[in-house]
Amino acid sequence: MADYRRIGDARNSGKSWDSGDLYVGTNIQVLVGKPNTLKPDILLRAVLKSAMGNTFEQARYYDCGGYFFDGTIAWSRAFQYSYVMEIRAGLSGGFLCWQDGTARQNDAAEYGIFASIATWGFTFMADYSGYIGWQNDGDRPRRLRLRLDGNAGRWKPFIQYTHGFKNYPFDGARVGVGYCF
Repeated sequence: MADYRRIGDARNSGKSWDSGDLYVGTNIQVLVGKPNTLKPDILLRAVLKSAMGNTFEQARYYDCGGYFFDGTIAWSRAFQYSYVMEIRAGLSGGFLCWQDGTARQNDAAEYGIFASIATWGFTFMADYSGYIGWQNDGDRPRRLRLRLDGNAGRWKPFIQYTHGFKNYPFDGARVGVGYCF
């Protein structure tokens, strides 16, 4: 796997501290949708990425800035007097730009589709997303993500599975808990 990811030498593999990249972004709610109608939620997002991370040779971060702009449109169907509270579906699309390892800029079209179902006890979400770069050198990853969030008052336990396709041949699982203030 290290060869596939083009990871450099392991001189710093024993490091006990890594700094990460800094992302600064904003979400702009263009339209607030109304459940059970054709009026959708529309959200625009703009994000800038710094090149502050270290341990590039371990493929933890990449040494260049980047940015992306995308939009999401979603519709909801709400239910009263039912165990199912809401069904939601939507589409997203955008533009991603970054500098590759040869000091050239790569651009990509982002895409995604998602659906969720919320009940009184949990929310299940599935999404399929990816991007298509113009260099066609590993810049066309896709992923399927499945997530189950529990509802225990202010505590939000979750379990998530991600399966990668094409240029992202990695699978991952996460288990955690969030707290709503």
